[in-house]
Order: sequence, then structure tokens, then C-alpha cells
Amino acid sequence: MWAQSCYSLVRCLLGPLGRSFRTFDDDAKKHMDKILAPLSSVIDAQGTSVVVPVHQSFRDFLLDRDRCRKAPEFWINQQDAHLQLLEKCLDCLMVLKQDIFNLKAPGFRAADIPAGAVAKCLPLHMQYACRYWIEHLAHLDVSQRAQAGLEDHGCIHSFIRSKLLFWLEALSVMKLLPFAIPLINQLIVLANSTGSHSLSNFLKDGLRFVLANRQNFEQAPLQIYSSRLIFSPVKSLVRQHYSSLIPSWITLGPSPPDQWNSELFCI
Repeated sequence: MWAQSCYSLVRCLLGPLGRSFRTFDDDAKKHMDKILAPLSSVIDAQGTSVVVPVHQSFRDFLLDRDRCRKAPEFWINQQDAHLQLLEKCLDCLMVLKQDIFNLKAPGFRAADIPAGAVAKCLPLHMQYACRYWIEHLAHLDVSQRAQAGLEDHGCIHSFIRSKLLFWLEALSVMKLLPFAIPLINQLIVLANSTGSHSLSNFLKDGLRFVLANRQNFEQAPLQIYSSRLIFSPVKSLVRQHYSSLIPSWITLGPSPPDQWNSELFCI
């Protein structure tokens, strides 16, 4: 049963989203090894840490129910697999925390972080989750999005309220922060599709926060918690929610405006 489920996840990864993948625990790794071993002619699995299709037609075949009619056990319900992958990604990302790379100095430059340190703190499966969890969510239909917790005060809302800045820090260190803007935009659209107005409003403020500070975040990830939070508008939802993350050594802050400027506020 587990092997069949694991195989489904692998099959769903065989495309543009499946450039890097690592199993999430030891039991899964053992099953993944057994599944991938006889598939070397159609799957390029480099030590199971990176899984890519040898040819796109293999993925197309597995996702086409008609083409799998003679071997229905090979067909995969793509949306079900995306739901499972989303849940795995969110579970994985719950370990994100402030200064996960132990940089300590707010001015520490992302360019000076050794590649080995990034891989140690954010293994491939976490990097995959950071980059693609929203895209897995986007593949679900409306009922599955609700099942996944895309609603006000649901698990997606809870994740955003507890991990948004940590996720941005991780993207910054991975040099993927530019992806944050389209990803948050995509998540806003998805939230609106389920009538999740509170979540949508928080995401819109998060988008303004990124747009206003993108250059600083890209250069020095820990600026997210220091200079950028204290310079954010007083009524910013992100500032209000994450104010406890402002370093304690900042005792005298600026006097920021109440709201974002008109260009950002119209978002």
C-alpha cells in the first residue's frame, strides 16, 4: 500500500516540478529505492536525491487514463498525488525557523553563505518544498483545496501566519526570492477562489512587504527581521503579526507611516 502511494508521488513529480526530490523519512527512502531500481530505463534517479524523467512521454503516459487502459495499475490520479505532495511539503516546511542558517549578523550577505551550508540546513527535499508547495496546491480542484486547508483559519492560513518570514528567508538564501512574488500572487488568487478573505488580505500585505524590500532581502536575508520590519507601516498586518521577531537590541526605531504608499496599497 505504502509502495503504491510512494510510486504515485514519484510519477506525479515527473515533469517541470520534479527537478529535485528526496524522500521524507527512512521508511519512505527504503520503499523509494525498491520502486526506482527497476525503472532506470525511464527514470533518472541520481541516488534518489534527484528524480527526473528520461523522457516526457513516460509522464504523459502515466497521467493518461485511456493510454493506461490495458494496465490500469499504472495510471495515477494527478490531483490526488498533488494533494499528498502538498501535505508532505507543508509537513516538511514546519521546521523552518528564524535564522535557520545561524548567520546571526543581520548584515550577513547571502552571497557569502557557502553552498554546503545551504544544503546542510535545507536538504533537497526542503528546497523542493519551498519552491513548489504552492504549485501543488494550484493543481487541486476547489474541494481539494478546502480539504488541504485553504480557508480562513485553516492549515494554509496557519502556515502563512507562522512561517511566512521564515519561508522568505529560505528563498532568499536559495537565491529564489524573485519566485516569491508570483507565488504569493498565485496563492492570493487561490485564496480568493475559496472566499478566504482574511487569508487573502494577509497575503496581500505580505506581497507589499516583499515588493517594498526585495533588494534588501536578496542581499542580506536577516534584514527581513530587523530593518525591514521596523520600517514597515504601523498598520501592516505582517509587521503587527511578526513584531516579536524584531531583534531586542533595536530599542529606538523610526516613525513609519500608518499605511503602505499608494502604489503598493492598491494591490
